Amino acid sequence: MGLYQDGTPLCLILTATVQVENNMSFVVRRDTGTRLEDYKTAFRRWINTPAVPCIVFVENSGFDLTEFRKIASETPDKQVEFLSFKSPPFDGSLGKGYGEMLCLEHCLNHSEILRKSTHFLKVSGRYYLANIAAVFQHLKLYGDIDVMCNLEKNLTWADSRTFGATPKFLRMYFSPMREEINDTKGSSFEHVLARASHKLMADRGQWSPLPEALQIHGVSGSIGDVFTPSAYRRLKDRIRHNLYLRSLRQTQGG
Repeated sequence: MGLYQDGTPLCLILTATVQVENNMSFVVRRDTGTRLEDYKTAFRRWINTPAVPCIVFVENSGFDLTEFRKIASETPDKQVEFLSFKSPPFDGSLGKGYGEMLCLEHCLNHSEILRKSTHFLKVSGRYYLANIAAVFQHLKLYGDIDVMCNLEKNLTWADSRTFGATPKFLRMYFSPMREEINDTKGSSFEHVLARASHKLMADRGQWSPLPEALQIHGVSGSIGDVFTPSAYRRLKDRIRHNLYLRSLRQTQGG
């Protein structure tokens, strides 16, 4: 079991779909070889990030993960758990978020690392988060957090590229809402994550926004955009996020 500095068990979950089904909606980056390289590029960076205590890499197209295992073997002191499975067939119009939920449910049922963790941070596997240390530190310092995500669009949508939670939140709130995910009908993974967070808060659970603006590097599978934030973009995102946090404090009367 990988532990974070003082022994607090936190883990990083990287979700992946190397081979995309032909009927999958809202996916621009479809070539398997291209997608594989995207995931490998991000994974190499994660493996060499000291702030990450342990990694669960979960892939839902049944792809052979040998190349990822070779990359992980170059850093033997990093604990990495690989989970590869073939998702049961589902209507591609539901969108890739439905498949990502299946990844998280597979982790719940099969990951030894997650079973021993108090919290996890989920990052889409083709992305690297440059300020991961600050995000992990926030989860470590505020151990009563049940879910950590940025709620936007009148609090109806959660940025799911990166979010943190307890396994209990995933099992009791998010996973039971899986059948509400339907991209074609305008009910995305992000919308359902927001609803699950509100349901948790209605039950007096603890929600938190992310402590900093996300510094994401990588390629979007949905729209093909490349994220390589410049100094100007990082400053712009930081100001926007600080205004977001200030508005939350004002709403709470703090």
